[in-house]
Amino acid sequence: MRKPPLIWLTRPREDSEQLAARLSSHGIDSIIAPVMQIELIETNLLNLFSHALPEAFLLTSRHAAHALEGAPEPARAVPVFCVGAATAAAVRTHGFTQVIEGEDDILSLLPRIAATLPSASRLTYLAGEHTSADVGTLLGTHAIHTDTYTCYRAVAAASLSPALHEALQTEQLTGACFFSARSAGLAQQLLTQTYPATLAASIRAYCLSLSVAEAAAALPWCTIHACHVPTRDAMVDLIVSCEPPVL
Repeated sequence: MRKPPLIWLTRPREDSEQLAARLSSHGIDSIIAPVMQIELIETNLLNLFSHALPEAFLLTSRHAAHALEGAPEPARAVPVFCVGAATAAAVRTHGFTQVIEGEDDILSLLPRIAATLPSASRLTYLAGEHTSADVGTLLGTHAIHTDTYTCYRAVAAASLSPALHEALQTEQLTGACFFSARSAGLAQQLLTQTYPATLAASIRAYCLSLSVAEAAAALPWCTIHACHVPTRDAMVDLIVSCEPPVL
C-alpha cells in the first residue's frame, strides 16, 4: 500500500508555513524542518539616501526589506524591483510607492529592469550573503551599474529537527523540497551526519530548477523532479502531481 504523502520543507519557517498551507489544501502533509535560518545584517543605507539616490532598487527577498526602513520621502519615490509578491508587500510597508513586482525568479525580472532603466543608470541591489545570479554582471551588459549591499545571511542549521528524525526513522517521509542549490547541499550534509546516504532512495526530491536538481543529485534520491518554471506555484503543482493524497 502506498504511503500517505509527507513532504520535508527545508526553507526558513515563515516561508515554509505558507507552502505547508498550500500543500495542506491539496491533502498533503508536511514537516517544517529548515536547513537554514535568516539573520538580518544592519546596513548604512540612510547615509546613501542623504547623498545620491539610485535610479532604482532591487530586492530578491523580503528579508532585505528591513534595509529600507526609515527611508526619507525622496527615496520612497524611487522605483523598487521585487522578486515575488511577499518581497513587494514587505517593501510597501516602508512607504515605497513605485513597487514593480516580478515572478519568483530573478532571471525573469532582469530583462524588465534592463528595458525600464536608461543606459548608465545606477541600481542598488539589497541582497543576501549568498546569491544565485551575478546581477551586477548581467545588468552591466545593459550599461546599468549595480551597487550591492548585503542585508541578510542564511545560517546553516546545526542538526535535523526531532520531528524529521522520527519521520526518517519510521520511513514516513515521501518527499523533500529544495528552493536553492545551497539548501539541497545543506540537506545532504545534515542527513549524512546521522544516516547512510541510501536513506534518500525512498524519498523524492522536488527542486525549484535544473541547477537545484543538479545539486540535489549528490544524494541517491528515489527520483529528482524540477519545476518547469522557478516559482512557488510551480513547486506546489509539481508536488501535487507526484504526491496524490491517499483516499
